[in-house]
Amino acid sequence: MILEVERNRVCAAFPQQSHPMSRGTLCIKGWNSHEFIHHPQRLTHPLIKKNGRFKQASWSQAITFAVQGLQSVQERYGADAVGVVGSVKTTNEEQYLLARFSRSVLQTANLDTAMRLHASPTVRGLLPHWGYGAAGAALTDVEKAKAILIVGANPKTQAANLGSFILQAAKKGSRILLIDSREQDHSRFYTQQVRPRPNTYLLILQALLQTIVSNGWQRPATPVLSGWKEKLAAYSTERAAGAAGITAQEIHALAESFATAETAVIIYGDGITQQADGLACVQALWNLAVLTGNLDKPGCGLLPLMNSNNMQGSIDMGMAADLLPGHLFLTDRSAADHFSRIWNCSLPEEPGKTLPEMVQQAGASLRALYVVGENLTASMAAAPALARLDFLIVQDLFLTETAQAAHVVLPACSFAEKEGTFTNLERRVQCIRKAIDPVGESKPDGEIIALLAKKLGSAWPDREASTWFSEMQNAHPAYGQLDEATISQPGGAIWPVLRSGSRYAYAPIEAPATTGDAPDAEFPFILTMGPGRLHRLTGTLIQHSFTLDREEPFSLVEINPEDAKAVKCRSGSTVRIKTRHGEWVGQAAVTRTVLPGTLYFSVLDREGKALALAGSLLDPKTKIPLRVCAARLEMA
Repeated sequence: MILEVERNRVCAAFPQQSHPMSRGTLCIKGWNSHEFIHHPQRLTHPLIKKNGRFKQASWSQAITFAVQGLQSVQERYGADAVGVVGSVKTTNEEQYLLARFSRSVLQTANLDTAMRLHASPTVRGLLPHWGYGAAGAALTDVEKAKAILIVGANPKTQAANLGSFILQAAKKGSRILLIDSREQDHSRFYTQQVRPRPNTYLLILQALLQTIVSNGWQRPATPVLSGWKEKLAAYSTERAAGAAGITAQEIHALAESFATAETAVIIYGDGITQQADGLACVQALWNLAVLTGNLDKPGCGLLPLMNSNNMQGSIDMGMAADLLPGHLFLTDRSAADHFSRIWNCSLPEEPGKTLPEMVQQAGASLRALYVVGENLTASMAAAPALARLDFLIVQDLFLTETAQAAHVVLPACSFAEKEGTFTNLERRVQCIRKAIDPVGESKPDGEIIALLAKKLGSAWPDREASTWFSEMQNAHPAYGQLDEATISQPGGAIWPVLRSGSRYAYAPIEAPATTGDAPDAEFPFILTMGPGRLHRLTGTLIQHSFTLDREEPFSLVEINPEDAKAVKCRSGSTVRIKTRHGEWVGQAAVTRTVLPGTLYFSVLDREGKALALAGSLLDPKTKIPLRVCAARLEMA
């Protein structure tokens, strides 16, 4: 992306003609990404809350106040009474700095980002078997694939560039196979779509495996494990079809189309990771790739969709309670010892609290939070939890609902006001260059983190982003294979996969779990929640973009025409959704996009009331909040 600047003001954004992937195009968000930079509500000065009201402060006063608050909590309750929440929109260098700051300066094990809410099953499902919690396919592989299996994802709305690559593949004759409960704009161009009921994806994926094995469609060089046929026998196409509301013939056709293709790419998203059995679904997709030999060659691999520009970077830099930089688990003692030497500190032996656990335990075992660029009120319905904290530091571009609850607010720079690198969903590392001076007295996130570290007594040197990148290369061996000249070119470079073996292990075959929130006579609908056409996470930046906010100003609940007729509503009607956990009132959109008996809720709620509908149920293995629950719909 190229920014046009006049008198230190970003006026427009343009595509980069020489970029190998975007190829002179931008999505609607890219064209309008500059609008929030100079929004009149940008934070331009540090703020300290006194007697319930914010007062403008100097940087020295704000940093001192923030440090005193952290020290007071840790002296009274211990180091682990403090938690740190990072942003999936900051640079790799800033994410690495925040991870190091949390572990070595604050000495807390409680560290996480919004990655937990979307990609945790990807990390837990792929890292033990592939060695990385990341994509194994690039966009060029999508172009070359003879079959593309899309599961629980809408590439057109979630990653427009990827959606374009899939359409081009379809025009060339590739088989595009979609497993998703919702109809999609591009579905008419796909070879086959299967529309299962929510929470039944695992049964379908296991049935695909069973069908491939029973018909001998696996690659000859890929042996089937002993006992696999017996385990997979429990997942017949008839069982999966009955539970999902589809036919056994559809599953059989899907299995044959995928398995008999010369090469295949698997793309998946929140439609499986935020539903029950998210981890087991990722493991089943891994097994499909291994079984059919679709790894480590052109036109093959898994490609998980990431919901933000640097969500992959947050994984790479170890911004999680259970991770270290370089895709290493904290419980790996040799890895922990390595970082103890680099950072000159001792690391905990066990993971700390995840983001949902920090919210749940706020005011109890967790007494203070340092939140960088994340509106927890919107993403976690955390307003009550934030009110229970003894001390809250928020670092952001705007006075979000979370920032309004803070004791001190630190104004951060936008992407146009700093330098560093980002890593996209295909592991592509790209540089950004400073286009304008910081707005007001705002500072880059990395500079603010360094100021806090120094005030807390750590002798961190003054460094530029490029110098921190050099330390990151030591922390993440794959990044060590990159050089600054390469990543500075249009399109940057994809960090390489460093392998030590020739054969991959299968993941376990998991049985479907029960969520305890199934439909019944009182709550007959299955409600799923997810992004709208433009919004991905909390909507903070989009809602400060005049054009984008006008395009999608509020949430809608989608309802099938058959169900709309029963409750006597039409598009635009005001309806009430009730669940076992709460209720919400808003507008309905009558559409065949959703199946009968199901509702889809596009969450654009800054106050977190919408997400509260799903309650606080977490997946026990990945600690990810589930976004599916039983519901009732009525006219308001």
